[in-house]
Amino acid sequence: MVALMSLMVQKRTAILMQKLMARIFALRSIAALVQRQVTLLLIALSKLARMLLILVIRTLILAVLLLVGKRFA
Repeated sequence: MVALMSLMVQKRTAILMQKLMARIFALRSIAALVQRQVTLLLIALSKLARMLLILVIRTLILAVLLLVGKRFA
């Protein structure tokens, strides 16, 4: 009787461990996907920041050229 109960407990424990391992694997997969998406987002944001910086520099150069042009006109 005790052996049978012990076997049932072991079986339940094994099933719970399988479920737990499956959940851990799923969470790791989700974490890897999230990490990849965050990396892609950071790359896109850095490209956007670079483009905005170039735009600001070009605008400043254009403003300086316009001011210089008005002085000599």
